Amino acid sequence: FVFAANGSLTDTKSATSITGQWSITDEDDDDSDDDDYGDVDFNIVFSTPADFEELTEDWHIISISDTKIELTHVSGGNGGTDFLTFERN
Repeated sequence: FVFAANGSLTDTKSATSITGQWSITDEDDDDSDDDDYGDVDFNIVFSTPADFEELTEDWHIISISDTKIELTHVSGGNGGTDFLTFERN
């Protein structure tokens, strides 16, 4: 995955590239969260393929470093929790 400064997101595997968008939003309006990131979300949007549908969410930031970002999302449908980590090699 390549996250460009202009908000574009590209996943390339073999000769196939899939493009999407990413952004960060801060909807913290009441300081009610106890963690360091409040209501800061890492938003990922892919319109295709269907395999990437699960990535298209507003992910809550758990932790950030220079080489890694850890995210979580609680499903509105079944209440399950998903975790996603991006790490540079």
